[in-house]
Order: sequence, then C-alpha cells, then structure tokens
Amino acid sequence: MKIPKTVIISSKEWKIRQYKSKADGWFDFAIHEMGIGTKYKSEVLRILLHEILETIIAARLHHYKIYDEGNEKLLFSFDHADFDLIIQDLAMALKDIIKKE
Repeated sequence: MKIPKTVIISSKEWKIRQYKSKADGWFDFAIHEMGIGTKYKSEVLRILLHEILETIIAARLHHYKIYDEGNEKLLFSFDHADFDLIIQDLAMALKDIIKKE
C-alpha cells in the first residue's frame, strides 16, 4: 500500500511519516503530524485508518481521556449528526488514497 505524504483533516494539512521499525501509530496536534509504523505490512492500512479517524474525532473534540492509564482508556462520544461530519472528514482525508472509478 502506498501511504500518502499528507492528508487534510479539519482544513489542515497533516504530514504522515513512516517508521519501518514501528508497529503502531500516533498523531501530534502541535505539529500536525502522524506516524505510521510499517513494520508489519499487513497492518499498515489498519494503522493508517485508525490514526486518521482518531485524529478527526479528536479535532472535533469528541475524544476524552477517562483514565490516565494509556490510550486504551479513551472515550469517543458523538451523536449521529456528528458521526456524519466525521465521515465527511474521513472521506476528504481519504480522497487521494482511494481511487475513484
């Protein structure tokens, strides 16, 4: 899979950096950057989608930390109208990745 160098999320360009020795992903709002681990090729699409979607949800302020014990303790909360906006943002972020027929 070819990973894009950038995506647009909430009208901002986010750089995507690849890390061959990593098997996870992360994002940093301060510098509008995502890291995508490519150690396991079969997991790259899942990691990329995870980070893009989580970044969108966090940018829309629907991302809450409920415990200080790591990322597994995050809560996402939104209604259907917000979900539709999240999907619109996801479609915009993926428009250059997914080929149109």
